[in-house]
Order: sequence, then structure tokens, then C-alpha cells
Amino acid sequence: ANGVHPGTGFFQIGNSAFKPEFRNQADLGGTFSSKVLNIGASLFANHINNYIINSRLQDANGSDILSEIGGQEYPTYQFQQGKVLLYGLEGNIDLHIIKNLHFENSASLIYGNNESFKGAARNNDNRYIPQMPPFRLVSELRYDLLENSNLFSKTFLKLQLQYTATQNRVYSYDDTETATKGYSLINLGFGTSLKDRNGSNIV
Repeated sequence: ANGVHPGTGFFQIGNSAFKPEFRNQADLGGTFSSKVLNIGASLFANHINNYIINSRLQDANGSDILSEIGGQEYPTYQFQQGKVLLYGLEGNIDLHIIKNLHFENSASLIYGNNESFKGAARNNDNRYIPQMPPFRLVSELRYDLLENSNLFSKTFLKLQLQYTATQNRVYSYDDTETATKGYSLINLGFGTSLKDRNGSNIV
């Protein structure tokens, strides 16, 4: 890379000295299933050497290094490599309240620690990894309809909540990232399939 990135509006420089990423990962998971309850959870830890990070370039005075292209100046970034630790968990709970009513929940959480900075060089601005997703929860109430219909199949109504938490664990070093506020979305859904005379789904 050696030019203006069209999607971000900054000058991007590659790194010809890159080495392949190498990682050690450990996973632990379990599930439980019954007629009314399904539960699953998994934990993971992933230690990565030569992890690729995009870094903003600044001069000795802390000012942005600007690259001029076509008479316009752009902030300059260069890809770097370092050591990171990723760890987190995923989980899901599916509760069958009655035969046709399902209450499904899934959650995911991932942390990224930047181990490239050591000792006094490590601080709250550079201790995390950029572009880490925040905690996320999806909760859905679904009701299945028309199970004995000759025309319809897999018909359902659903109410869903998607919650995304505030992300404060950001890579703010060199003003690369800022914190992101959380938000919630409420979704309503309906779906069905149409069957032909032989009982096969056609739409």
C-alpha cells in the first residue's frame, strides 16, 4: 500500500518487513439440551504474534505527518505489527416456553489487549486493540404459526431486541479511535414458506 485509501480518506503506507502471524489459541465450551432448554457457552483466549495494526504517523512534536497528493494533504497511516491477546466468550440460551413459543438469547464479548507496549510506554491510550467490537446481546421472542396448514409452512412472528454496549476500550493512541456510544434496536419480523400440492416449499 502506498497511496490514498478511497474508503477512509487517509494516506496508507504498507510495510515490506512484515512477518507471518503466528498464534496460540485455547477454547473451552459446553452445551446442555433438554425439551424446554438449550444452553451453550464457550470461552477462548488467543495470543498472536505479528498482529497487524494500523498506526497513525506523527512527527517529534506530536503533529500529524501529512502526505500531499494532487494538491491535497492527507493524514498518513502505516501498518505495524505487534503482540496482542484476544479473549472473550460467547453464549446462547434457547427457552421453549410452550410448544410454539421460543425465547432465544445470544451474547458475545471480546477483549483485545495490545502487548506491543511495555513498561512506562504502556498507558490507557495504547493498551487496547483498534476495531474491537463491544459487548452485544440479541434477545428474540418467536411464535410459530399454521403448523397444520396445507399451503403455508415455517410461518412465524418474532419480536427482537439487539443491544450493543458502549465501547470505551479503544485504541486512542495518536487519536486513532474514540469511544463509541451504545445503542439498542427493536425489530419486528414475519416469515413463511408457500407449499405446492406435493408439500414441497416453492417460495
